[in-house]
Amino acid sequence: MELDDNFRKEWIDFMSTKVDGVYRVPLYIPDLLKNIQYMNKIPVKLNINVSVVEKYSRSVKVKFTLFGNDFEDIVYLPTSKSLQTIIEDTNKKISNKVNTWLKENDETFVINQYKNSNHIFFNSVERLLQEQKREKREQKLNRITNDGI
Repeated sequence: MELDDNFRKEWIDFMSTKVDGVYRVPLYIPDLLKNIQYMNKIPVKLNINVSVVEKYSRSVKVKFTLFGNDFEDIVYLPTSKSLQTIIEDTNKKISNKVNTWLKENDETFVINQYKNSNHIFFNSVERLLQEQKREKREQKLNRITNDGI
């Protein structure tokens, strides 16, 4: 059964209002924190405001900002999927982009989010962060001494 263009346009208009909004994206658990004995394994969630910037015949382009960086993606809106499934798929796409960017650029932000949300004991995090800084300093010193020789 072929859907007429009028129905498809109304579907896109309706669904774009549902895709537009705030998403609670679960943050990944950094490797540094995975081995902590007293940690809640439920991820901390970050609110991401998503807006629809363009509408196409079967999809929409969404945009969101994270730390001054703009991200855009295409969200397919099939008529064969339910509203809840489309929202879940959109949340997964946004979550993957956010977590990939955070892993590459700002892992300390994620660690601090877990620390501030009382997911772990503060002493454990402070100790781990100090060890991580010490290891980085040692690596830097080793590089300098090895390059200088």
